Amino acid sequence: METSSIDWTKNLELYLKEVGEHSLCLGMLHKKCESKFSSKALCIDLPVIVISTLCGSLTLSAKTMFGPEFEDSALKIVGAFSLFSGILGTIQAYFSYSRRAENHRNSYLEYTKLYRFVKVELGLPRKSRIRPKDLLKLINDQFERLNELSPLVPEIVMEKFKKKYIDSTIDRPPELNGLDEIKIYTISDCDNDEFIDIRPNINLDQKTRDSLNQLVHLRQRDSEAVKTPEAVKTPEAVKTPEVVKTPEVVKTPEVVTTPEVVTTPEVVTTPEVVTTPEVVTTPEVVTTPEVVT
Repeated sequence: METSSIDWTKNLELYLKEVGEHSLCLGMLHKKCESKFSSKALCIDLPVIVISTLCGSLTLSAKTMFGPEFEDSALKIVGAFSLFSGILGTIQAYFSYSRRAENHRNSYLEYTKLYRFVKVELGLPRKSRIRPKDLLKLINDQFERLNELSPLVPEIVMEKFKKKYIDSTIDRPPELNGLDEIKIYTISDCDNDEFIDIRPNINLDQKTRDSLNQLVHLRQRDSEAVKTPEAVKTPEAVKTPEVVKTPEVVKTPEVVTTPEVVTTPEVVTTPEVVTTPEVVTTPEVVTTPEVVT
């Protein structure tokens, strides 16, 4: 689903600020986890290296160092240390402390990079930032990708983090808060950069201030109402009513003024020409009955 153009609003800036603060908290958590697992890996790898080296050297020089009478006892002790070293190596391979420490380190670097990016963008003026639509998509994609790829943070690390930053006012991720409220968009006074600045040192009564504030809200509402038809200008392609102006083309009633041309009744005044009844007055000539008497 394609979204329409997005403008900078206070709610959008608060959402991006929230994502940046979540990235900061998660980055710090992963840094603590990286330190914890690195310490565990060091506690296993270092004894394995030392014990393996000692067991190898003692196995080769047990006879000369302990004598023939203590050689068997020395080899048994060396074998026990070798077995202990093998157990430590198996534990390290099973829990993979080194690999987990590396994964937490990568997550820490990515989260802190995202936090710095959001911090720099929101620190710029609105006109100097990346377009809101592109910035929102970029930050959301990056944050979702990190949430999918990052390893889980142990509960002990989160408890220590909450106790350490209990008085902090920044927004924490759901992993620390447990519940995260969904915020609904509301029109705020700072949604537009174009607003009337009513400074407190101006001598205005409360009624005038209320009128000006109401004017600001009406102006913002009108600007948003005007923006929506521009965004929903999809019917531009369906502007067929302007093309189908056939009533103007079909002005045939003006051409078909044939009643003016067909004034034939004036030409066809044949009744005046056909006054033959006056010529055919032959009954006056045929008065022969009087002569026949």
